[in-house]
Amino acid sequence: MKLLWQEYLFSVRLKNQDGVTSGAPGNSLEHGNLPFHHKSVEPLKIKYSRSYFQELGKCIVEILSGVYLLEHDLLSTFSVVFKENCLRMFQPMGNTESTTENVEQVIKFLSLLEKHSVRKGESWPLVYVVGPMLAKSFPLIRSHVS
Repeated sequence: MKLLWQEYLFSVRLKNQDGVTSGAPGNSLEHGNLPFHHKSVEPLKIKYSRSYFQELGKCIVEILSGVYLLEHDLLSTFSVVFKENCLRMFQPMGNTESTTENVEQVIKFLSLLEKHSVRKGESWPLVYVVGPMLAKSFPLIRSHVS
């Protein structure tokens, strides 16, 4: 799950004229989120279709839903990682372009969570993922607005 989330959130996305996205681990290297043996390796350029990240996000939401059905407490691990990633992104940094892209991915992910919860009538996304993140991130979000 952690690898899927890192792929979804931290891949650099560069669109070409054909609508194909080139991706390479971006901020994940800056934040030290990859295993040690990956840090010294040159990032691979990978071509993704337009819908790749949307489908990956849906896959992550479905996995989280399955985890919730099996054992509610197992969502806490993802919730902590999600909250830490969001807090890190809301901190002022030098590379605002990649930070903006990552924040946009979080917004898209939150939208997928909302669609899933409405479609399936589940409240776990708000209780276990969004709520804890907003509780910790709200002061940072407010500081950006003011």
